[in-house]
Amino acid sequence: MKSSTLLQGIPFFTSILTGAGAVARLAAVNAVDMRYKTVVHNALSWQTISTGILVMALLTFFARRLLQTDFPQGTELKPLLKCQAPLLFWVPFWFIRPDFSGLLLIITGGAASCGMLFFFHKNYHWHPTEQQRRIVVWTTALLAAAGGWYMQCYVLDKMIMQWLDWGHFYEALNNTLDGRFFHLNLVQGCYLSSRFCLSLLILLPVVMLQSPKLFLLTGTLSLASGALFCSTAARKNRFSNSSAIILAIWFITLPITCNLLLPMLDGFHEVFLLLPATLGAWYCYRNGHRNWAAVLVLFTFCTRETVGFMWAGYAVVLLTQKRFRDGLILLAVSIFMLWFLLKFFMPYLSGKSTYDHVVWFPHLGNSIREIVLSPIEKPEVFWGGLFKTGNWYFWISLLLPFIWAIWKKPLLLLPMLPDLIMVSLDNRIDSQNLLRHYQMTPYIVLIIAALEGLFAIRRNKKTRKYCNAITGAMLGASVLSCWCFTQIPGFPASDSRMLQWSRADNVMKNFVRHLPERAEVSAGARIAAQLVGRNDIYLCDDFGNPDEPLKEYVFIESFNSGRESRLRKELLTSPEWQLLHQEYLDERLLQLFKNTPGKKQPERVQTVRSCSDADWEKFGFSIPASGKTVSLRGTFTPGHTLLIGARLKKSVSFDIGFSTEICYQNGDKVNFFTSFGDGAHPAYLSRRGDYYMFEIKLDGQPKQCKVDIVVLK
Repeated sequence: MKSSTLLQGIPFFTSILTGAGAVARLAAVNAVDMRYKTVVHNALSWQTISTGILVMALLTFFARRLLQTDFPQGTELKPLLKCQAPLLFWVPFWFIRPDFSGLLLIITGGAASCGMLFFFHKNYHWHPTEQQRRIVVWTTALLAAAGGWYMQCYVLDKMIMQWLDWGHFYEALNNTLDGRFFHLNLVQGCYLSSRFCLSLLILLPVVMLQSPKLFLLTGTLSLASGALFCSTAARKNRFSNSSAIILAIWFITLPITCNLLLPMLDGFHEVFLLLPATLGAWYCYRNGHRNWAAVLVLFTFCTRETVGFMWAGYAVVLLTQKRFRDGLILLAVSIFMLWFLLKFFMPYLSGKSTYDHVVWFPHLGNSIREIVLSPIEKPEVFWGGLFKTGNWYFWISLLLPFIWAIWKKPLLLLPMLPDLIMVSLDNRIDSQNLLRHYQMTPYIVLIIAALEGLFAIRRNKKTRKYCNAITGAMLGASVLSCWCFTQIPGFPASDSRMLQWSRADNVMKNFVRHLPERAEVSAGARIAAQLVGRNDIYLCDDFGNPDEPLKEYVFIESFNSGRESRLRKELLTSPEWQLLHQEYLDERLLQLFKNTPGKKQPERVQTVRSCSDADWEKFGFSIPASGKTVSLRGTFTPGHTLLIGARLKKSVSFDIGFSTEICYQNGDKVNFFTSFGDGAHPAYLSRRGDYYMFEIKLDGQPKQCKVDIVVLK
């Protein structure tokens, strides 16, 4: 009897240990870098192992309680334990650190959740009413939109979000209200020459309210609306209310949905409008509302100039389904719009001989014709670039939440191939990942293909019984993908610095006192985002037009490499530019300059002086310093103040910052940052023997003073 009990317990303990090992290895993941396709692991520790055991023990405990209370009499736990068998693939990776661990987890976890959902659906039934379904789905969508909006405002206030992309659209619409139709300084004319986003005109009422943050909300609402389409389409195809709710949650937890709701850089993008318009057109067409479908399709053509590739693919699908009239009309309209926009209209507006965005494919050619013919004329470059290792990682991570259903409708993947190929061959490092908007068209096509696959599985009497299990697998894979690949704070793919940086609100208030409204300003991308709708913006960093002359005001974020760094040196040394105001934001220095040609500049406060080696050695006490460029000495002055001096041992070609940490007897720590010469007299403009003094006010007797020397651009 005892041996029989022991044998029966082996699957139970094996299941717990296998799952615990998977959770422990997952908890040991330190960072996932989607740009460089790498995973950074910590070594397994007692904390991560304990976390894994605790999680699996709790799951098993609640499953057993659920079986005992809610399941029919005689239901066994053994089938549930068998569902965790796919996690056995994780056993070898308890001891090694694979870079593809995230992909492996999602595949095995999705398979495990597939079996679990099938088991629970067979033995346990949850029957929400139609009203409950609507409440849950609408609440989920609105909470996702509100959460994404809050995070976008959060990163905007912390000066993390750039002006690029969302600022383009807001400025173009704001200028339209001022009588300059879609004018954007960045392209020196009508923005439609660079991006055909005429559909943004529906957001003019929002821009009239002069609230950039409210403008961001329209993007998150557009994205979250996909949950409503998924759930409503499921109910239309006779899915249960519970399955319709699962599909809404599946959509919200897709890593692309989360990353677009919480963008760290882009904010709103015009392709956000493409999602509800395309899903709406699909829903209307398959339910017989052809006129509304036609209106929405035409709307999508005004959202992005390359949408014609997607609709041409759908036209081919319609032709294979023998819907010849609809297919031919859609194909003709798609080809005409692509030719008209890419070959004629947009080059005409820009005054260039070809479409603007061919610049992202210089390895393939300098014109649309050369790029289209590159598979034949440059086969090694085209096919080698397409099938590189990074693209395989990108494709697999993109497909993981969808593979459980798209196999049923593989032909519906055809519309995404042109855009997927373009994204995969783009020479920008930010393109082949799930973090930004570049994969929006493949993402929409995959959603439609997955839903159509599910609907087909349910219509088939032989496969209908597996439909709920596949829905569960999709949700499990989506949740795990979300954990691995999204930038939600605290998740492996997020930037840990985001929570540490300070808000820019008060700092910006001090700057705008010196900056008249509507004045023309040359600014960096992050600072420009703070001035959206207030000033006429011209980018002066590496993203701006290098031939654009500087405006009367120049507002830059120092310590950035590239053009801003070069500008700072030029403005500090030119007699025609006055430094109006500067402030530190954490370890960033913001400086506002004004062009005052012919006027005598006020003398700057002399913060840098020179002294001999002997005089320097007489000052205060020595403070340890890393490197061979700077000598640090300090002394205490009356009034609880620590005076620190930094002296150059040799001339340098870079700037230097000082990050000081003061530790007090009670354990409190205070951080202070400054740069050599307080930013106005940087180290690269100083000579050997020059020194700079800075004061730190103390709140008591310090226990330790630590100064880190930071090399700045």
